[in-house]
Amino acid sequence: MNKIIFGIVLAGLMASGFVAPLSLSAMTGTAYMKNIRANYEELNNFQVQIAYTLYKGHDGDEVIESYTSSYAKSDELVYRSIGGTEYINGENYFLNVNHAQQVIIISDKSNLELLEGDLNTSLEMCRDVVVNTGTENDVITLFIKNETDLPYSRIELKVNKKFWIQEIVFYYAGKQNFSGSYFKTDMAQPKLVVTYGEMKKRWQDKDGLADVSRFVVLDDDKTELASVYEHYKLMDLRRRME
Repeated sequence: MNKIIFGIVLAGLMASGFVAPLSLSAMTGTAYMKNIRANYEELNNFQVQIAYTLYKGHDGDEVIESYTSSYAKSDELVYRSIGGTEYINGENYFLNVNHAQQVIIISDKSNLELLEGDLNTSLEMCRDVVVNTGTENDVITLFIKNETDLPYSRIELKVNKKFWIQEIVFYYAGKQNFSGSYFKTDMAQPKLVVTYGEMKKRWQDKDGLADVSRFVVLDDDKTELASVYEHYKLMDLRRRME
């Protein structure tokens, strides 16, 4: 089951990036998207807590597994934690610290943004977009085309009146076996709920979360593990300049 939730969470993270800008209609979509993106693009220093909850069935309330995540940005440094894994994206490196497997991987800088993607590409993946306006929040439902590679049949976004994302719900098209046994089947369509906490603006990294020296000492010629993590396995996958 860990493999199921891990794959779904990764897909959810990527999708939550490119579906967020989608809009109310063809007439107002561009303006709505700009308002959402403007909120996040203006943030240079911030922190937000994100919760991922996997449910059995689209309408079910049985929680199969859940994760919490912290996303923080301090100028050019980005820190993210998901479950027992921490990520730091620096100026010229990307650090992946898997505490469960006791492995630290260093690679070239990656794209670790809170929101990312292209509006036109996103719209091409939808066959319909419906909005329900409320007193405090709008709920935008995106119906995904059957011929896309996305594993979802629909995605719902809850956005407040100030254009901050409150929640994204992914309804998966295919079924998963939740029995946990090779001899039984318990098929259902998963639902992943991604809930965004309060956005802490002007956040300062007082605890050094994005300080790479907590884990490794980076050097042009040699990279060493910090003493606290010297029992971890280190993998340096960075491309070296000739």
